[in-house]
Amino acid sequence: MACRSPRKSRGVALVTALLLTALATIMAVSLVSNQHLDIRRTGNLIEANRAYLFALGIEEWVKQVLIRDDLAKDALDEDWALALPPIMV
Repeated sequence: MACRSPRKSRGVALVTALLLTALATIMAVSLVSNQHLDIRRTGNLIEANRAYLFALGIEEWVKQVLIRDDLAKDALDEDWALALPPIMV
């Protein structure tokens, strides 16, 4: 069995250490990237749910306005036809 010189062994150890460091760095970047995507995805789901609930609330408000409107015909000066002020969503 051939014996390696200490100088060659140090070179192999250095290359191995560099490869392991690069692999650990790649794994860490991948985990952070995936976590960032998960956070964005969760935020989007929360906002979509909020918008859906807002739409349900507006729909319920319109139903109540139409129930209170007991006139036989509708006109553009009634509550249902008035423009609403901007509402933050």
